[in-house]
Amino acid sequence: MEHQAFSLLRTPRGAVLLVCHPDNGGLWQLPGGNILPGEAPHAAQRRTLVDQTGLTNTARDLLVCDYTPAVADILPEALAMVWDAGTVPDPATLPPALAHPARLDVQFVIPGQIAEFAHQQETQRIRSALAALTAPSTAPRYRFRGADPEPES
Repeated sequence: MEHQAFSLLRTPRGAVLLVCHPDNGGLWQLPGGNILPGEAPHAAQRRTLVDQTGLTNTARDLLVCDYTPAVADILPEALAMVWDAGTVPDPATLPPALAHPARLDVQFVIPGQIAEFAHQQETQRIRSALAALTAPSTAPRYRFRGADPEPES
C-alpha cells in the first residue's frame, strides 16, 4: 500500500494551492506525494511541498486521512493524509520557484471551483480538509475514497 502526504495551503482570501504533475494526465491535486520507506508522514509533507513549490510551510495538524482501495491495475491501494500547512501570502508575492515552477503547473483555486480542476475524489478530500479547519470537532477525519465510509452491516 502506498502512503501519501499532502499539504493544504490557502491564501488569506481562502484560495487553495493545487499542482499538476506533467505525468498525471492533467489532473490537479494538493502538493504532495508518496511517503518514502522509513520517512515520517509529517516529514514527507514538508519534503514534497518544498520539492514541488519551493515553500517551506510545516505541517500543523492532520486534517484528513483518506483510504483508497486498489483499482484493478490502474491505481494502487493508498492511504492519503492531508496536513494543514497554513497560509501563503498573496500569489503575486510568492517566491520565484512557485511563481514560475520548472516541473509543475501551479494554480490557486477558490473552493467553489476545485471540482473544475481536480478529480472527484481529490475534490472531496480537499473539501473534507477545509471542513476540518472550520469545524474541527465535527468534520470527518477518516474518508473512504474521498467520502464517508459505508457503515458495517
